Amino acid sequence: RPPSLHALWRPRMFFTPSMVATELPLMAAKAAFLWSTRCNHPEGGAMNEFQQGLLTTATLLQSLRLIYTFRLTNLGKRVTTILSAFLSGAILEMLVVVILMFSSVNLA
Repeated sequence: RPPSLHALWRPRMFFTPSMVATELPLMAAKAAFLWSTRCNHPEGGAMNEFQQGLLTTATLLQSLRLIYTFRLTNLGKRVTTILSAFLSGAILEMLVVVILMFSSVNLA
């Protein structure tokens, strides 16, 4: 539910848990990206690795926000069910093992 005029007098009503979880990190990543772009390259040019990381983070957070918004539709309910299955304990354990094996081979 969008905040009403009543939220202007009570800021705690405006900062709901879903807003803090989805909007604030996205806004912070976008602001950091814009600030670093403005400070480092006022005339343009190539982005450095930090700026590329911020842009990637903002894109990832925007896609997570879209998935979080999709939970209200029938298609989104299926997507969140699939995501919760992917984030189950057994799958996460297998991912950790695969990442550790890949990193040991890659770093050797």
